[in-house]
Amino acid sequence: MKNLCDRTFIPIEFAIDRFARIMIPLLPALILTVCIAFITNENISGYHFVGNLFSLQNILVPVIANNEPLWSLGYEVWFYVFCGAIGTLVMVIRSRLNYFISFCFALVIIFLFYFVFTKLKVVYLFCWVIGGLAYIFRTKKFSWRWFFISLVIVTYGTIGIELSRTSKSIVVDNLSIYMPSLINSILIFSIGIALFIQQTRFLQPQGRVMFQVEALGTKFAAVSYTLYLTHAPILHLMKVCGIDRAPLISLYSISIYFAVVSICIMCAWLIYWPFERRTSEVKKWIKCWLATSLSSSRS
Repeated sequence: MKNLCDRTFIPIEFAIDRFARIMIPLLPALILTVCIAFITNENISGYHFVGNLFSLQNILVPVIANNEPLWSLGYEVWFYVFCGAIGTLVMVIRSRLNYFISFCFALVIIFLFYFVFTKLKVVYLFCWVIGGLAYIFRTKKFSWRWFFISLVIVTYGTIGIELSRTSKSIVVDNLSIYMPSLINSILIFSIGIALFIQQTRFLQPQGRVMFQVEALGTKFAAVSYTLYLTHAPILHLMKVCGIDRAPLISLYSISIYFAVVSICIMCAWLIYWPFERRTSEVKKWIKCWLATSLSSSRS
């Protein structure tokens, strides 16, 4: 959105950036998932593997075994494809190249919307756009009023989601009649989160300890995508090995919890180091290779 407004949107660079960012950690994570499924005697078809590799889960194939969080990656990837197609159409129209090409791009966008969003829930596209708008229309200074308003909205949305019929945490009975529907609750929650992020970006760490906490958080944030891709199959493997959540809170259950979290983070770091950490290098290499290939073909 920002690049389109600045007239700096380049479709091929957008595609390379998104492809490298998504695929470099995804492939080893899927291989890890398959290896763990083999250890736990579960069958995975090659068709399901390829479908999840190209983020077709919940569209053409189910989510690959024991990596349920990947349902949301399918949304993210197809949102990128959809918005990238719209951005390309805008660039084609602006350049006034060929009305037939513009028409073809418009058909592609219509097909993408029909094919993808008859399989996926459109409400998440609106949530995604809300996040984008929060970035485009950023506030210029911190406001305690909007900070607390955002917390209220997030809380209201969270309660609405939990009181929906899909809640796995509590028995809802008839409480849901006093709250908005699940879809409206998700949208309310997204608006609250967008406002919350707009305000918290102004909050700077104070003191040496908080600076150290921020530095540590930055390091953990670097591995967050790989952790998202790998934690579920690792948790499943530990569960099969007998390491699972305890029914009651105790010193033992708390110790197990921190041990499990630490194992998931360490495994994510081991995969992050040779793969996701190289994303910027791979992007530059692909762009240089593409530029060299194009210049060679022209000459």
